[in-house]
Amino acid sequence: MRLGLAVLMIVLPLAAIYSRRLVFTLMPVAAGLILLGSSLVPGNTILADIRRGLTSSVGLAAVALALWVGASLIWTPFRGIGLEVFAKALGTIVLAFVVIAALPSRSRVSNLNLMPIGAGLAAVVAAALVLAVPATVPNMPELELSTLERAAVGLVLSVWPALTALGVRERWSSGGALAVAVAIAAVAVWTPAALAGMAAGALVFALSTNNPRRMAKFLAYVFALAILLAPLFLFAAERIPGLPLGLAKQVAPWTELVRAAPEKLVTGFGFNTLQRALSSGLLPQTAPTNLLFEIWFELGVLGALFSAALIFLSFRAAGRAEAHGAPFLLAGLTCVLVIAIWGLATLQLWWITLLGAMAISFGCVLKGLQREDRPAAGKIRSGLMQPA
Repeated sequence: MRLGLAVLMIVLPLAAIYSRRLVFTLMPVAAGLILLGSSLVPGNTILADIRRGLTSSVGLAAVALALWVGASLIWTPFRGIGLEVFAKALGTIVLAFVVIAALPSRSRVSNLNLMPIGAGLAAVVAAALVLAVPATVPNMPELELSTLERAAVGLVLSVWPALTALGVRERWSSGGALAVAVAIAAVAVWTPAALAGMAAGALVFALSTNNPRRMAKFLAYVFALAILLAPLFLFAAERIPGLPLGLAKQVAPWTELVRAAPEKLVTGFGFNTLQRALSSGLLPQTAPTNLLFEIWFELGVLGALFSAALIFLSFRAAGRAEAHGAPFLLAGLTCVLVIAIWGLATLQLWWITLLGAMAISFGCVLKGLQREDRPAAGKIRSGLMQPA
């Protein structure tokens, strides 16, 4: 199990710097090792944890969204490609969920140390590669700027569970050094979306340390309303004079399509149609590719409702997590959503894989924080005083 965690938390962030394809290979390898290790533990509660997760409010919302996404493949004009992408994405999500359920209820310190080690090494290597680009790139044909950008995004995602592993043990100096190293790497690669996500996460962490539940409630409403009210802004964009970045022209083709077929506002055009619409010329290349637009274009109002419910319930559940881990979890969720809304990554498989790795890392830390209540000292002494 520790070998699987090492592959996930150390090897995967480093491999992502060199090749994006290695991420897809290492994720199932790490998951398989963790599941194999779990099967050797007597009395594991994996089935009970899976059932508990699926019947929770967050689990039910996720299942509802997955069913709607699958149903949208019926009317998508690109059914073959959409079905393939959906199967791979769903398989990655289910695999990550099962691995989280298989993780031990108490994480050893040696397992927790793997996260900051992996994030720190990846940050140093990424920054060093950028500084050595003129001499390195000719000898590394697979090293591309997009690969480094995706690696920087993965690094920013992985830093939050790593900081959680350090924060719960009050190793604040090490956590600060790790955060600075990751920020330097993101600046060196220059990935604005990753920097924006990390900055937003840091702000949320600072504001939620005293009262994570209140902050979770606030964030739940903010992001849920952002999804639900997005089309109001999109339809009004063409009537707002002088709108920056020409957003009115960017969304005009979508509004025309919806006016021609109003039912598409409810059902959407089907899963994985945004990229196909961009490549086929149905939408201009300048059209938005962020999470908000993609949800409404592909899944319609029902997909937006399910997505908003999932995000709302996820933030509320994060706020109810163990007190030491809740601020980090809220920061991580905020970081993910800011990057997705920014538009750098939406529902692509590499993004889903990185989210799965992040979720497993968080699960390793947060499950380790679950401790049974210790008996009072008086009860211990009275028990010791009783004759055998």
